[in-house]
Amino acid sequence: MKNILIIGIDALSGEILSKALGEYDDFFQVLIAENDEKALEICSSIRPDLVIVDLSQPDKNILELLHHIKKSFPELPGIAITSAGNPMSGLKIEYPGITEYLNKPVDTKLLIDTVMKILEINRTGQIQDISLPSFLQMVEMEAKTCYLRVRQNRMVGYLYFQKGELIAARTGIRKNEEAAYEIIGWENANIEIFTSEQDQKKKIDSPLMNILIETLKRKDEKTSQKIKGQKTEKGKPELRLTKSSSPILHFGLEMGIRLHVKPENLAVTSKSTFIGMKPEEYLIIATPQSFDKFLEKPALEKQIIVKYLCNGIIFAFKSKILQSLPAPFDLLFLQYPQQVEQRYIRSLKRIKCFIPAKATCNDEETIGSILDINIRGCGCLLQALDAYDPLTWKIDEH
Repeated sequence: MKNILIIGIDALSGEILSKALGEYDDFFQVLIAENDEKALEICSSIRPDLVIVDLSQPDKNILELLHHIKKSFPELPGIAITSAGNPMSGLKIEYPGITEYLNKPVDTKLLIDTVMKILEINRTGQIQDISLPSFLQMVEMEAKTCYLRVRQNRMVGYLYFQKGELIAARTGIRKNEEAAYEIIGWENANIEIFTSEQDQKKKIDSPLMNILIETLKRKDEKTSQKIKGQKTEKGKPELRLTKSSSPILHFGLEMGIRLHVKPENLAVTSKSTFIGMKPEEYLIIATPQSFDKFLEKPALEKQIIVKYLCNGIIFAFKSKILQSLPAPFDLLFLQYPQQVEQRYIRSLKRIKCFIPAKATCNDEETIGSILDINIRGCGCLLQALDAYDPLTWKIDEH
């Protein structure tokens, strides 16, 4: 996420700019400095990506502050707000970081377009190398308000999210839940994300997890029926390879698995999520929240250690950050690991499975799936309740 610092602006104008920019809080956050001390305090703790300064009233202190900020962040771009008719030509020499000039009263649409252009943010983006179910869970986790256009060959579908909740869906012939089942079931679909600028009424009541599980059940049933219907001339079923509906496993890494990421020379460990990969080239993970300062370091210093647990095995490998991608989601691209270490924590291996299940806690019921199992126990993924006592959980049926 980009950081925009606004300085030298009056309270009313600051409120107008903050409200206009706040509609795009998926892309950046706005920081308003009421005075020079506050601006320096913000710059000491957060690296700004853009500065917006009000130069409609000449102020020597503002120019000194700009020079100080420019000294700390030489590549920092700036937008100046000026009075109509004031050419401000001298300021281009005094503060070369200012590349755009907007007159008062500020046209907020022009301001947004200018900010997007400088920060190289596209309000739409194509998502690649990530499965649609994994991407939808990431939208839910990030509480995004947006809509997705999903394409498979000539078919097109739309999924609408409000603060991370799937509220509507449509294809050419289906709407809402039935449309969602169809869209999520598409293989190798192209995903485009758009910021939502219109109100969409809530037409889907089922949680996203329920819809994902139901979609998977329908795909498995459809595949099973197709295999049963494939008969040879002698009446025996024709055996064909079918694509598995389970995530592809690469040295224990699965879409959505939780990661523990630590800079190699620091003691602090941060949590992340595995998003996807291009085998033999790179991995994609969600950017840990505490990595802002670490990402400012030179490339040679961005060595990290990644650890995670899968099927009773602790995996660990060393890597380095190749690139950070702040929009439309904060993502890190990591070097593909050359070596992965493993340590077993169970004496008896669990078998991977996908069994729909229901569970109860204090007379409350939830649904989920059994993901792995052996004769001693199993691993379950359950839809969370508001409050529960973990000791009272039990599986009712599957």
